[in-house]
Amino acid sequence: MDKLIVVLHDASSQARINNFIKVILAFTDKVSLVVISKPSGAGAMYGVPEASKLLYKESMPLIVVPDLKDLREVFPNKKLVLVALDEEKSRRIRTLSELGDPLDKLLVFPGSDGGFSKKELLEADDIVYPLGLKREVPAEALLAVLLSSLS
Repeated sequence: MDKLIVVLHDASSQARINNFIKVILAFTDKVSLVVISKPSGAGAMYGVPEASKLLYKESMPLIVVPDLKDLREVFPNKKLVLVALDEEKSRRIRTLSELGDPLDKLLVFPGSDGGFSKKELLEADDIVYPLGLKREVPAEALLAVLLSSLS
């Protein structure tokens, strides 16, 4: 199976970043690269260095970029697939395989409880939400659900 590039966007919480990274480390066979986009506050000061250390110990690379638009510059041939916190503005999917080839996508998760801004949603090539969830869950839970759907 080809591995995914996973992005956490706009995280200001050290705990959110650390929990997100812990989920990724449970699925190292499914993720090739981690990107943190637009970290701020304690997330930037403490969460990113801790994430870097945890990922380095597992030989997994980490890239930090200022914002979503920078993802387009660093990964010009990749499609931005935003994973929404709710199903209202998104296409419902049962598994990640419904998205097609993972090598041409960046799977972007929101780092804040508010989800993505309207401007960020407009930048997306696709917006998805896992089918079957009955209520809004945090990004790290969405990540676990979607990664576990891959065989």
